Amino acid sequence: MSGVVVGVDGSAASERALVWAVEEAALRGSTLVVVHSYEVPVVHPMWGMPLPDEPLRDRLRQAAEKLAADMLSKVLASRPAAAGHVRTTSLAVEGPPAGALIEDAVGRSADLLVVGSHGAGALSRLMLGSVSNKVLHHAPCPVVVIPAGPDQALDG
Repeated sequence: MSGVVVGVDGSAASERALVWAVEEAALRGSTLVVVHSYEVPVVHPMWGMPLPDEPLRDRLRQAAEKLAADMLSKVLASRPAAAGHVRTTSLAVEGPPAGALIEDAVGRSADLLVVGSHGAGALSRLMLGSVSNKVLHHAPCPVVVIPAGPDQALDG
């Protein structure tokens, strides 16, 4: 199954990427898969703390699923014309963000992978974030990195 895969993390940058991906998937008439990755904190028993239990793992997965679904719902509600022309799925994947996105793109034979670019200050806005950088170098398909928006001024 091919289509557009977009990574979200709850940030303004990922929301811009999601908006772009919805519009692009609608233009292509393809499926849009919204992926939010999460990582379970690793705590070693030798340090006096137990490894995460299943209820914690389940709560983290549920929170990640909710974030992806909520972001998708919000963007689709703001883009009714595009929303009617795109099939969507949102999901949570356990693991580091770049690896999760690349793996999902491989598994789906994605046509396109979309991510937002993070940037806090003037210098960092000129560079890619670590996730977008890794995805650009290892994705099995074309990648679109949506740049920081006007709300992230150069004064950061």
